[in-house]
Amino acid sequence: MYSHIYVLLIYMYQLFGMMRQWGMSSYVYAPKDDAKHRTFWRIPYDTQELAQLQELIAQCAANSIEFTYAIAPGKDVRYTDESDWVALKNKVDQLLVLGCTSVAILFDDIPNSLCEDDQRAYPEAVLAHIYLTNRLLAHLKEKITGESTLFFCPTVYCSAMANYNIAQDKYLTTIGRALDPSVHIFWTGEDIVSEHITDQHLDEISHVLARPPVLWDNLHANDYDMRRIYTGAYGDGRTKSLKTKTRGVLLNPNCEYFANIAPLYSMPLFVDQSKSVQEVEDGMVDEWYCVLLQERDQHGNPILSSSSSSSSSSSSSSSSSSAPSSAPSSPSSSTTTGVSQGCDLTKDDVRLFTEVFRSPYELGPRPKAYVRGLKELLQHYCNIRPCTSADDVSSREGSWRQCGERFTQMFDRMLTIPNRAALYSFYPYLWELNEERFLLDRYMAHARDHGVCKPFTSLEHRAGTYRGGFVAQLQRMMQIDSSGVISPALSQQFVIRPYMEEDLSGVLEVCLKTGDSGQDGTHLFPEDPLVLGRRWVAPYLGPKEVAFVLEDSIGVCGYTLGAIDSREFYERYKKEYLPTMLDLYPERPQGDESTWSERDKVVNSFYTQEVYEDEAIFRDYPSHLHIDLVGRAQRKGLGSKMIRLLLQQLKARGSSGVHLEMAVDNDAAAAFYQKMGFKVIFEDSESKIMAKKL
Repeated sequence: MYSHIYVLLIYMYQLFGMMRQWGMSSYVYAPKDDAKHRTFWRIPYDTQELAQLQELIAQCAANSIEFTYAIAPGKDVRYTDESDWVALKNKVDQLLVLGCTSVAILFDDIPNSLCEDDQRAYPEAVLAHIYLTNRLLAHLKEKITGESTLFFCPTVYCSAMANYNIAQDKYLTTIGRALDPSVHIFWTGEDIVSEHITDQHLDEISHVLARPPVLWDNLHANDYDMRRIYTGAYGDGRTKSLKTKTRGVLLNPNCEYFANIAPLYSMPLFVDQSKSVQEVEDGMVDEWYCVLLQERDQHGNPILSSSSSSSSSSSSSSSSSSAPSSAPSSPSSSTTTGVSQGCDLTKDDVRLFTEVFRSPYELGPRPKAYVRGLKELLQHYCNIRPCTSADDVSSREGSWRQCGERFTQMFDRMLTIPNRAALYSFYPYLWELNEERFLLDRYMAHARDHGVCKPFTSLEHRAGTYRGGFVAQLQRMMQIDSSGVISPALSQQFVIRPYMEEDLSGVLEVCLKTGDSGQDGTHLFPEDPLVLGRRWVAPYLGPKEVAFVLEDSIGVCGYTLGAIDSREFYERYKKEYLPTMLDLYPERPQGDESTWSERDKVVNSFYTQEVYEDEAIFRDYPSHLHIDLVGRAQRKGLGSKMIRLLLQQLKARGSSGVHLEMAVDNDAAAAFYQKMGFKVIFEDSESKIMAKKL
């Protein structure tokens, strides 16, 4: 774990006591808000700063915790300038004199480049990093009698920074080959904040680095997004083999001290696999509950009752001037006063809090149920997936509101906790949750009574004052989908409308962008990006078919196409459309079909007149359809809306049924159409036909 020094000066007795009690053994001092740790790394610490650091080192030692001092010179160090080496050595020596025997040198978040003088000495930046680290290691061995430890943070500290190909990354392979094997290497996993850390991944990076890494886990860090905190138990997405697959695990915590009780308590238990999941969750709730009931002012200082002040003052007289006047060694052993004076917080409130703010990638059970219920109600009121009856709607909405009321109850009880420093830390997050819940309640009542077509406004939620500000405006200009793709979002409004001639280039591009089993197929048709659309889209754009497009501020982003009578459609396709394609592509592909490009295969289909014809299916389900949406339009309920609109048009124009063909292993599409009322009427080893009566 690492944190900033001003927090530790208030909480260090409690923090290090908890760490000792819970089985943690290391503390890394690496705060970016210590200017002399990174930006002004050459400048020595003054007397007061050294006294504070000495107190931290002493308290770590008293609790059997290894204190590691980290320094980050990589932003502007000159590796060939001996004066910079002297500055680094002297800075580290300041800590060694205080009793520190463990050091980390960090090269994270810096440009991977060197000045001209350094470039002449080191062809690659990694060679300079290795040189300085190995030299620092030799210095530590010379200065420290007994055991010393050196950690190294590479510039490439996760797979994403190596384009997810760590085995071929030159920076990492060079480290594995040339960095002294006794140096421990920090690693964050697949990503800076990794959703999953697997045995396979740890085995691969251990091979590349020629040693197991020290996992620097950012799962609970929130310094990159100060609108969120992460208070759930440690372990989501992590292998249970961390203890044997790494040289250790460091937890990079929330900036808010009190948000870290649950992560700190649960992390060593997960690494050791010494308790069940339920035992860990129950234990962390108990520990955190005790912390929240401690009487502390808004600055974190203990509030002492009159009965305990005299004994506390006498014991604090022998303490360092930088230490707090009183602090318990662990939350479970702390004394709380005034707890019964209006505080009605329950342990289930604490558990709910950990569920709401669990981790970057996960919600707890009750927040998940709330989101799921909200989605179902919105789908009902927007007529995307209506409920079966009025009683069903009422039951769903009642359960959803009850869940939301529990959040507000938790919020109200949190306001009464004696630990005001914890409340002040959590209040912005709790307030935002309660405000959103209040707005959703109001909107759902409006949707029930007036429908979603009537505009909804709220007196308490006005443009500019709610979700407003400079940063909020910037965020609304860009959107990020579930796969991490970021794109402009000049407008979140999507419009479904009939196809027009000027949409031709747009729908052909959509076909290409979804042409690789729903993914971007541009790479498959480099020499002819239009050919796929000419086969699967253009034939459906005539006046006798049905075609709708989906459009946003960027342009056409989807379409749904339908042939009313498949027999007639295929006749027109063969007699009228294919001749124009043969004129456009006069040369039929020749030679071994296994050597054909994707373009060749499509062009050949114009010559073979490949179409799906089954009279038995055409009799009961005469129409057929296609639909494609690009990534920015997916997972928004738009596909089902477009299908319903198309089915309405097909029925209005006399169709009695519709069918479609898909790959036999396309389970996601099959599930989607099943929810739309389609059923499988034919299946073989390659494809399946689904159909629906109109």
